[in-house]
Amino acid sequence: VQKGMVVDQLEINVAAEQKVTEQFTFVGMATNAPSLSTLDATPTPADSAPVLAAPDVCRIAENGTTIVGPDFGMRMAITINNNLQAVNTLPVDCEVLGPSFIRDGSQSVRVSGEFVFGSKGFLDKVMAGTPTNFSVRLHKQNRALIVGLPRVTLTQGNPAASAKNQT
Repeated sequence: VQKGMVVDQLEINVAAEQKVTEQFTFVGMATNAPSLSTLDATPTPADSAPVLAAPDVCRIAENGTTIVGPDFGMRMAITINNNLQAVNTLPVDCEVLGPSFIRDGSQSVRVSGEFVFGSKGFLDKVMAGTPTNFSVRLHKQNRALIVGLPRVTLTQGNPAASAKNQT
């Protein structure tokens, strides 16, 4: 990570019986040309556990209520895109590398998921495009991260199963 770097896009994927995956993309500002540095012969050990390394999904909630039987969440993907644009200009100094500034974009958030509809209530919300909210709680070693989506409009879905007793 360089000086002035900003997160452009974040993707979080949670799925049943899979590891949670996250991916960040960065847009950076100008920096000086790198100089040689030597590695520390005896690095200082970390004084705490990694923050949410390989977390577990504790809950997926819709409208403040954990999604449990008869409805179940099987997969959820959240993508937040800031749509930033790095603007390169002619360098003022030959030692400076990278963009001169970052232009703001319009943020977009996309959520996709796979759910089993065991009740008519959740299915009706999807079919009617009813606004709701979602949250995903990730947990590991007494540490938690909650990703909240305060307003989600359900716009697409394929509630039809190909046959009875199929998902």
